[in-house]
Amino acid sequence: MNNDCLVGVDLGSNSLKISLMNAKFKVLKTDEFGIQSAFGLKENLSDIAKNKIILALEKISKNYDLKNALAVATEAFRVAKDSGEFFKLLNDKFGIKFEVISPLKECELTKLAVYKRCEMIGTSASNLAIVDLGGASCEIVLDEKFKSFKFGIIKVFNDFLDLENIEKNSKFITKEANKFLKNLKPKNIVLNSTISKKLLNLKQNYKNSKILEFDDFKKLKKLILNNTKSHLKNSDGQAMDNQILSETNLLLCGIYLYENILKDFDNFIIIDYGLKEGVIIEKILKKENL
Repeated sequence: MNNDCLVGVDLGSNSLKISLMNAKFKVLKTDEFGIQSAFGLKENLSDIAKNKIILALEKISKNYDLKNALAVATEAFRVAKDSGEFFKLLNDKFGIKFEVISPLKECELTKLAVYKRCEMIGTSASNLAIVDLGGASCEIVLDEKFKSFKFGIIKVFNDFLDLENIEKNSKFITKEANKFLKNLKPKNIVLNSTISKKLLNLKQNYKNSKILEFDDFKKLKKLILNNTKSHLKNSDGQAMDNQILSETNLLLCGIYLYENILKDFDNFIIIDYGLKEGVIIEKILKKENL
């Protein structure tokens, strides 16, 4: 592996993401695995989530240098009492060392990645808000203003159990997040979570576009509810696997939450850089400043 390249890992409440980036901030390779770490989480991580993480790392270890990876974990692992014990097992098995980071650090690294990506693609980051809807938390940041909210797609399922209850309660769940975002008065909004990328990919079924518009949420709900498994595509353009019900639930839950968080805004930019790139960019910039 090129010595100028670094590996970043984001172990989240819904997915495990990994990227290989060079010194020019270009992602050379990236992978993502659905693990749903927060599902059913009370005090400890579920055995199902642990097994999914181990299986994902077994696959990843064949193509990435995990021993030198910059690996961080977020909300589900802040909550779980057995995170430390589980991370020791992963370190012994794969050589990877996870750091559980604070919501503030998560916002800082995500912002660093999004702003760098905006610079690379020629998009202005001036007065740009980032909404990162994860599995167990939702972070909103604009410049030095940030807030982490204790809801996410998986956590909402844990609390409200089904889509009907989620739809009924989504306005209440997201009330403070919507108020915070509205008060920021952003010029543009970036969505950079797994769910936003999947929704943008689904939008390609009826319109080729690089942005989501608020009206898309209604159209996407209809598309998801009316289309059969064979018509729904995942982020790789392949038919979704036999977990279609779970995938459908996650997508619809994401839409219900987005509709209420973002109801005062029209257009949303989807950026593919996030926390896993942020840990690498921070490392590169620190090295450059030595």
